[in-house]
Amino acid sequence: MMESIDETIKEVDKILREANNPNIQKFKDTPLVQYLIQQMVYRLLPSFTGGRPPWKKFGNYVCMEHFVLANGCYYPGVRLGKFYKLGEIKHCYDNSREALLEYPKLAYVEGYVTSVIPVAHAWNIDGNSEVVELTLREKYSPAKERAYFGVSFDTEYVVTTGGSLIDDWRNDWPLLRDADLAKAVIIPPTKE
Repeated sequence: MMESIDETIKEVDKILREANNPNIQKFKDTPLVQYLIQQMVYRLLPSFTGGRPPWKKFGNYVCMEHFVLANGCYYPGVRLGKFYKLGEIKHCYDNSREALLEYPKLAYVEGYVTSVIPVAHAWNIDGNSEVVELTLREKYSPAKERAYFGVSFDTEYVVTTGGSLIDDWRNDWPLLRDADLAKAVIIPPTKE
C-alpha cells in the first residue's frame, strides 16, 4: 500500500511540474495549495478510486483541483472595501457573476478558498488583482485568515453561464474535457 501512495505522489508531482505554473511552486507550502495537491493524490490513489481512473477522462485534467492548480494563482485574503455591495450568503457563483454587471472593472475568479476549511468558491478581483469577496462574511471567516487559489475567466463567457464553471457536472465538465474551450476562456494568471 505504501508503495502506491509514494508512486501516486510522484505522479502528482510530475503532473504539476508539467503544468508549468510558477504559482504552484511559489505557494506550494501554503495550507491551501497543500490541500489541493492532497486532493489530487486522493483522487488518483487506487485504494480511493477502486483502480486508477483513465487519465484522459477529463481531457487534459485529472480532476478539478488539477485544473485550478494548472491555471490559477494564489490570492491572500483582504478586507472588502465599502464600495462593493455584499451578495447573498452561500451564493458565491451568482454573487460574483452579478458583480461583473454592476462593476465592469472586476474579473470573475473560481477555485478554492480557506474559510475555516477549504471549499470550492467564486470571488472577484479588481484591476490590481486584489480579492473582492462578496459572499463570505468577516464575522464568520476573517479575511486575514483566508487564502484563495483560483482561475480567472473571460467575462463574456462567465455571464452566459450559471453555477460553477469548473464543477459544471450538469454539462459534463466542459472546461475539464475541452482544452480548446478552456484555453479560450481562461485569463492567464498575472500574479506570481
